[in-house]
Amino acid sequence: MSYESLVRESDRNFEYIRSLLYNEYKLAQFSSDDFEELSAFDNCINCGLCISVCPVVRAVGVERFSGPRSIGISISRALQNIIEMRDTLFECTGCNACNEVCPQKIPIKQIVIRLKDKLRKIESKAIPKDVIELTKPLTEAKMFYQPKDSEKKKKIVRRQLEKLGLPYIEDRFDANADVLLYPGCKAEERLYAMKEGAKIVLDKVGAKWTLMDTFICCGYPAEEKGDLDELQYLQNELLKQIEKLKNIKVIVTICPGCTSSIKRLIEKSGLDIKVKYIVRYLIEDIGIESIKKLIREKEKMIVALQAPCNLYRETDPEILHLTEYLLKQIGNITIVHLPSETMCCGGGAFIPVTNRDISNKILKHHILELKNSDATRILTMCPECYTQWSQGIRVFLKNKKELLDFSVLLEKLIS
Repeated sequence: MSYESLVRESDRNFEYIRSLLYNEYKLAQFSSDDFEELSAFDNCINCGLCISVCPVVRAVGVERFSGPRSIGISISRALQNIIEMRDTLFECTGCNACNEVCPQKIPIKQIVIRLKDKLRKIESKAIPKDVIELTKPLTEAKMFYQPKDSEKKKKIVRRQLEKLGLPYIEDRFDANADVLLYPGCKAEERLYAMKEGAKIVLDKVGAKWTLMDTFICCGYPAEEKGDLDELQYLQNELLKQIEKLKNIKVIVTICPGCTSSIKRLIEKSGLDIKVKYIVRYLIEDIGIESIKKLIREKEKMIVALQAPCNLYRETDPEILHLTEYLLKQIGNITIVHLPSETMCCGGGAFIPVTNRDISNKILKHHILELKNSDATRILTMCPECYTQWSQGIRVFLKNKKELLDFSVLLEKLIS
């Protein structure tokens, strides 16, 4: 047999063995990029700080979820057999508290997402059915929810705004605008008051704003699910929409997950566009003094804050200080700092769907802190937090405390 024949035979055998391992034994294939990110766990010094701040560990103990460090241990023991890690991967809330305190800055959240993506590729049935069902519209409609009929949606929006005593402003599509308001999927198709509040605020401060004529999800839900192919597809589609708006200088967001995702997208694309959560936009681009002139009445409030994990840990570490500063400047507001205000509320990474018991235990801890405080309201800055707290206040507090979204509060103060 010639040398060339031996090489061909060797290649065929290699492909056969690789196919056998992948299809029959469900062993994951890893690229050099995968190994580079996963190898970050080699730097772990076993300090245990990640365990001390993990909301899941606090809620259910190390007997059930042994903490972020356990993911690194599992990788070292069973790198190829990702299926064995499935439960651990979908018990993580993705709050990134572990990375915040890690002296080695191991990107545990990104590693979890990468492993979920591997899990999806070798055994799609290993992804929780509820997650697959919930995220179907990402492929079908390019957003997290199936969009409602426009006229039906408008009627629902008007009813919600009437209850809140807020005016209705028509959606605006202006090709010459320099500010793009990106509300996110939940505010676009479910929590309408958030989007409407942001529209009114931007209108009141004189921003030349617009919406996209075709809303596209930023891809953050796909990322949390662990579908990096779907993430890339959605971000490519979103980028096309953004590039059509030639004069955009700033993208204003009201969703922390969207802020993080879009900021990474814009940085990667090289576009000269700033991405700012609405608080930072108001302070930097409008100015406190300009906003003060719009305040008609300073209602006295005592509020507690729920920190948005994705925003202040991944994108804007100053956002809590900026938010407190803005509220104190424009309103008669006393802010009560709950002991766990910077800890995850339990609403992220599909935890309420995949592990409702974990989600509820995390939430109940927050609820008890609110109950025992002087705060009469809890203020959220994130659609996921709002949804989570809404259930908690209804179930555990029987609506004895009020829940407010930040965009709606701003609108109330200005109007």
